[in-house]
Amino acid sequence: MQHGDKLRLRGRGIFSSERGLKGDQYVEVRVVLPRTLTQRQRELLEEFDQDERKKLSSKSWWKGS
Repeated sequence: MQHGDKLRLRGRGIFSSERGLKGDQYVEVRVVLPRTLTQRQRELLEEFDQDERKKLSSKSWWKGS
């Protein structure tokens, strides 16, 4: 799932008294990233990145500066 993805949650929307059931709820994913990191946060993200690289054998998911 990525920023901007849109999801349809069937039966999770507002109840319709006319139809007697709930409609669908539409959700847009919004990811907000911090502009600055503490040293500890950066270390944790780098550790996570290393684990993901080993698992996925692909490029970094995180492009830290």
